[in-house]
Amino acid sequence: MNRKAFLHNLSIGAIGTFILPSISLAADKKSNEPKGEINDWLESEQSGDDYNTLIKCNSIQKDTKIVHIADSHLTVFKDGKTEYPDFAERMNKAYFEPKHYLTGKIGTRLGHFEEILSKAKKQNVDLLLLTGDILNNPSIYGVEYLVDKLENSGINYLYISGNHDWHFEGMEGSRDSLRNEWIHKRLLPLYQGSNPLYYSKIINGINFVMIDNSTYQINEEQLLFFREQADRNYPIVLSMHIPIYQPEDLKTRLSGIGDPRWGYDYDKESYILERRERWPKEGNKKETLEFVIEVLACKKLLAVFDGHKHSAKVRKISPSANMYRTKGSYSAAHRYIVIKK
Repeated sequence: MNRKAFLHNLSIGAIGTFILPSISLAADKKSNEPKGEINDWLESEQSGDDYNTLIKCNSIQKDTKIVHIADSHLTVFKDGKTEYPDFAERMNKAYFEPKHYLTGKIGTRLGHFEEILSKAKKQNVDLLLLTGDILNNPSIYGVEYLVDKLENSGINYLYISGNHDWHFEGMEGSRDSLRNEWIHKRLLPLYQGSNPLYYSKIINGINFVMIDNSTYQINEEQLLFFREQADRNYPIVLSMHIPIYQPEDLKTRLSGIGDPRWGYDYDKESYILERRERWPKEGNKKETLEFVIEVLACKKLLAVFDGHKHSAKVRKISPSANMYRTKGSYSAAHRYIVIKK
């Protein structure tokens, strides 16, 4: 099947009634990239369970061990007090005494997070992937704690925000303006100099692409950035907070970007509970829908890692890629990933 026909089928199957315009990938050749173009769907073998994933792909340069962490929902108090109590009370109490995902014993969010880091260090992993809602809000104490623990782990890490990391519930402002404000006020150290909304890093011949979709939407710059990454000569591991919508999701509550239900009419209660701006009447941006199509049609895509729903799930989303959702890490759950050559 040629690319145009494939995109057309995806626009009908994956986005329901939405039909998107044809999409062209912009060229962005890098002079230092490996020779031998990846011109067809990546060939990979993928297996595992809710907590372990093995991916075999001969297009990478070196075996790579990864720990994926999502939805730790950390809150750190200073002298028994919390910052901005009027805007943080609900989430500071959330998952306050979580049960351990293996033992069922009551623990703490901080204790479970530190357990994951300790285990990752013993496993000598190459990378920590943190895909959002690691924090309950952008408290200065929480950010300082998280940066300190990650830096002292001695493990390389990549972080992208979720919808709670930057959100003090009830503060005035739009989603985009609040995200921009609190990322730049508090969260910047976690990005280690990279663009908070999108960036990539090549590790062992794998292009780790980080995209912030914490508002359920993708902007034009993020779309263009992904197109540039799709034109590079590396297998792509894409990491985001919110999963990509699939047609079977219509049987469940809205949970993915690109879901045709997203918008004002669907958002009848959650915006009140979360004390945030209600989703708009016009629904999804065209850039969001185009992004979903681009991801599903990307022949260099190896895997997608996400969270948000606090439950584990694995889906085949294209001939070359699976989408992996990791269980909420407030319970010490995480996903151990090995990508082998």
